[in-house]
Amino acid sequence: MSGRDGSADEPAELSPSVRNILTLFTLPQAGLFFGTRIFASIAVWIERLTTAWLAWELTQSTGWLGTIAFLRLAPALLVGPLGGAMADRTSPLLIMRACKAAIIGCSALLLGLVLADRLTIHALAILALLIGLVQAFGNPANKSIVWHLVPKAYLPVAIPVGSITFNLAGFIGPAIAGLLIATQGIAAAYGAALMLQLAFFAVLLTIGLSSAETDRARRRAAETTIAGDFIDGFRYALTDRTIAAILSIHLVFSLSARPLIDLMPALAAIVHDGGADMVGLMTAAMGGGAVIGGIWLAARSRVAGLARLLIGFMAVLMGFLIALPWVTSLAVGLVLLAAIGVCMIVRAAGTQMLLQFAVEDAMRGRVMGFYSLILRAGSATGALVIGVAAERLGLQWAIAGAAILGAFVLALTAHRFLGAAQNVGNNDKKLNVSSNENNF
Repeated sequence: MSGRDGSADEPAELSPSVRNILTLFTLPQAGLFFGTRIFASIAVWIERLTTAWLAWELTQSTGWLGTIAFLRLAPALLVGPLGGAMADRTSPLLIMRACKAAIIGCSALLLGLVLADRLTIHALAILALLIGLVQAFGNPANKSIVWHLVPKAYLPVAIPVGSITFNLAGFIGPAIAGLLIATQGIAAAYGAALMLQLAFFAVLLTIGLSSAETDRARRRAAETTIAGDFIDGFRYALTDRTIAAILSIHLVFSLSARPLIDLMPALAAIVHDGGADMVGLMTAAMGGGAVIGGIWLAARSRVAGLARLLIGFMAVLMGFLIALPWVTSLAVGLVLLAAIGVCMIVRAAGTQMLLQFAVEDAMRGRVMGFYSLILRAGSATGALVIGVAAERLGLQWAIAGAAILGAFVLALTAHRFLGAAQNVGNNDKKLNVSSNENNF
């Protein structure tokens, strides 16, 4: 077929935004890392949903469900900042390898107890605590390593792509978990998670960071103590106006909105009278929405104007969360969960982008450690409080009440946040794929 000028039609060129995303996967090491991290992310989602469902199946208690979530996430209070300090003193890649090996060990023990029919709610709680400790220690390295793997110009793409990976896994993982639990049983789900963790661990063994970065970390370790690094990082996070404002708005989300994920089994059972397959479907709907939101944010390819965007998406998110527990139609509920997923991913990836561009390089691991601490400990505390409140008030009022409180605090803090963070990234142009600037 010919065009209007009589010439043959040519294939449409990819848009610059799509090219930016695809080019990320051609970068040495970064492409391998981002291309395979989805295996570990799927494993996390399978194990997380399976553990939550098993806790519900063993107890039929929202209080126990909240307790398991708390034990899994609360260790961030103890070891999250320590992991951040270590990420600034040594190679984040080495920390990731060690933590992944420990998680594989915990997962193997969990599977063994299930196969032996010896897993009680108390044993499940202990293993949730152990996994939480390891994940909390490794999370700062998992986030700060992005800065060392990709050129700085690609960070506005790499950070959302990392979130897309986790949330695409949030679409795939729960679907796999729900299917395996319903058809093959709990052991099959835990076994699949273990195999996927092993696959990503093998990839981590093939990746290396530059010697210059390792040398910088060693010099920092030789000049300071880990206690001093922790205190300096804590002081920096509290006194730097921009960092403190970003982390404060992050805390609002973590306490009021993030616990929804851990309470999904109760929501599926109480509101929709569903089982493990329903939990998988609902979590997958939220993960699917998050993938869409992450792709949009990655295609946006810039940091400028992101602060106002975050406030808008968080306000909409709180409104959706107030409505969600009262929706009894499954179809409407799934659409609402997908919309919640969009809001959550824009908020999560956007917050990390603001932090990565605002933080001093020497403080990167520690600040990302505080980010992880707030997310995990805040979510754990929120899940525990909402779970206990649900025993007295009902699940609908507990979830909606948390969102109402979150919206109120957001309204009080939005002006301060915008005043501190709205100029972050304003000097950075939209991503140019021909940029030679790098930050290995």
